[in-house]
Amino acid sequence: MKKIFMLLSISLALFIISCGEKKDIDTKETPIVEQEQKGESMSNSESANSKLESRRAKGDTIAIDWKKYPNIMPEISGFTKSSPDITSINAMGISYSSFIQDYNNGDNKITITIIDYNTAIEMFSSAAGWKNFQMQTDNDESFSSVQEYKSVEDTWIFEEYLKKAKDANVVLAVNDRFFVSVNANNQNSTKYSKEIAEKLVNDNKNIFFK
Repeated sequence: MKKIFMLLSISLALFIISCGEKKDIDTKETPIVEQEQKGESMSNSESANSKLESRRAKGDTIAIDWKKYPNIMPEISGFTKSSPDITSINAMGISYSSFIQDYNNGDNKITITIIDYNTAIEMFSSAAGWKNFQMQTDNDESFSSVQEYKSVEDTWIFEEYLKKAKDANVVLAVNDRFFVSVNANNQNSTKYSKEIAEKLVNDNKNIFFK
């Protein structure tokens, strides 16, 4: 639960930024695309709702039971898997689920989190609010970026690298439904986390794009 809270806290913080708040720190910002955030937000919401209605028409209204897909979490060379943390919630017409897998290799740690929001579309839209704030920042403390992820269809990516801590965090917002997060320590960039997340999605398109 602590890891889920951390992930959602990151998403919420970025959502607040996308609504107009700015950190009062000395950063070097590189705008990628100038866009009208309100219009983009409406477009994202319409896309997410359209996909939800399509799922409902097919009877797909229950979030994935990840216990049925234990092998979706990859084996990572040199790392040992701990016991997975799998949660499903179905209440009042809202259905979502999560799968958290920790990996350990001495002081090196990786955590992969998958969240299926399915009918919890408002939760997804709030958590993925950073999709409306396409940006890139780089300073002495950290690097962060939000952009459309061309390597995976219908996907946006948030990446953050904490330079002194050497922590790399990558979140993919996939198909207006899923979050795939990979956090790794002792890294020199977000490259490794990004490779793991991308391969996980591409190897399981039958799940993420069904």
